[in-house]
Amino acid sequence: FGKVDGKIQPLLFDPEKVFPLWVNFKPFIYLFDYPTMRKALLNLIGNTAMFLPLGIVWPAVFKKLNTHGKVIAAGFGISLAIELLQLPFFDRATDIDDLILNTLGFLMGYGLYLLTKKLWRGRMC
Repeated sequence: FGKVDGKIQPLLFDPEKVFPLWVNFKPFIYLFDYPTMRKALLNLIGNTAMFLPLGIVWPAVFKKLNTHGKVIAAGFGISLAIELLQLPFFDRATDIDDLILNTLGFLMGYGLYLLTKKLWRGRMC
């Protein structure tokens, strides 16, 4: 999100500026295309870490989310919805990198969920 004076700015919708849509379908082309390495790493880590909690909580809440395939589909679906919802905002970009990193974060959270579940069961015996 863009910041001015340390405050996150609202999304801007202007029907006259919606087209052309800015969409990147080429993975990892713009991943490090930032003014500084710090900002590139912030993007990389942020997009991954943002979905990590969802990967922990969703399988705990939704019991039918019990296979790796379902978890990948859920993480991908949530991320895809976010990317598609930002299409009409001219100051945002839909990027395949975000989709990949968000899904990876969701999977990492799921891995932590499975590890915690296994350790918890081991203590209960």
